[in-house]
Amino acid sequence: MSDTATKEARLLPVPPDFSPANQSAIAYTMGMLNKQYEQLYEITSELTVEQLSWQPGPGRNTIGMLLVHIADAEIFWLQVAPYNPVKEEVDPKISEKLGFDVSVVGMPMKDGATAPEALADKDITFYHGLLRKTQEITHETLCHWLDTHLEKTYEMQEMTFSYGWTLYHVFEHLCQHVGQIRAIKNLLPDN
Repeated sequence: MSDTATKEARLLPVPPDFSPANQSAIAYTMGMLNKQYEQLYEITSELTVEQLSWQPGPGRNTIGMLLVHIADAEIFWLQVAPYNPVKEEVDPKISEKLGFDVSVVGMPMKDGATAPEALADKDITFYHGLLRKTQEITHETLCHWLDTHLEKTYEMQEMTFSYGWTLYHVFEHLCQHVGQIRAIKNLLPDN
């Protein structure tokens, strides 16, 4: 490498409004979430309405459905689950926070089901807006968590969850669906 060549750096930007003294684990997780979202925006940014609503087969998720599901699940785990919600109150609480009725998505899909009509005309601006709102809510929520909170637990549906597991699950859930979206994108008929 010549003296004038620049070395490539792989760094994980951590949001500046987290305290290194008592939020380092949370700040790094927020940085990892943000990096995954950057990838998600990049791989979906040029998808058309038709591609977002294309279904690989009956009973299979569309990319649009998965994008709403990512937002829905993240809000659920960070804003609703820790308060032991009544099942019937979950979708309305999430819908209120996101400004979109998540119940119309129909996940998990039933065998042979077709894609939801409520998403048929949604473009990438809609989905990215929903995801950016989710990121803002997550950021605001995690700004109030301390690393010591990660060991604390809460009860939901007769199960015990730690805040640390919850944060891990939000991250791994996002990663799984980013991979799934990549796979569906590779299957698109005009790809």
